[in-house]
Amino acid sequence: NGAAEDRVRVWVDNSLIIDQWTSLAASSPSGAIELRSAYYYDTMVDYKYVSGCTSGTCNALAVLKWRPSGGTMATITSANLYRGYDIMDSPFTVDVKPAGTCSAKSIAVPNQAGSGHSLELSTAGLQAEFTITAKDLYGNLRGVGGDNFRVRLTGVDSTSGLVQDLSDVQPGTYRVVYTVTKSGTYDISV
Repeated sequence: NGAAEDRVRVWVDNSLIIDQWTSLAASSPSGAIELRSAYYYDTMVDYKYVSGCTSGTCNALAVLKWRPSGGTMATITSANLYRGYDIMDSPFTVDVKPAGTCSAKSIAVPNQAGSGHSLELSTAGLQAEFTITAKDLYGNLRGVGGDNFRVRLTGVDSTSGLVQDLSDVQPGTYRVVYTVTKSGTYDISV
């Protein structure tokens, strides 16, 4: 209930049920929503008293009522409202760590820019290198070291790459160094 000049909006579980914010079309605006017993519902009411004050006294009054199906209109009292309380010492600080390393999400990037970098082209007898950045299943950077990456080159002259953990400098990164001695096509497996 409110005066014709007043404004009101009511949301129940983020659904706007009553919207009389530009003008109060009725002194008792109403809306409908289906609710189930024994459930809690978030309720928010915006009320703006526009009627004015006389002699420095304001008599704003808003009353929230409901009518159950087949029942009569009744005021919703504070006894029917629930206020949640935080438990002692909350909120708690939660340190969320990344999940375990996922090879499918981890990435390899060349250490040299441009075409002919170490993931596409290298020269026989010269050292080539690239960097692995470890990520978890959800794409989060691991940010810690100690992962066990194995690098294998297969082709004309099968060899293995040396994996160096760079976590002291860049947590979750690994430098891979390899040298092939015969020219040809190779596959790099990580």
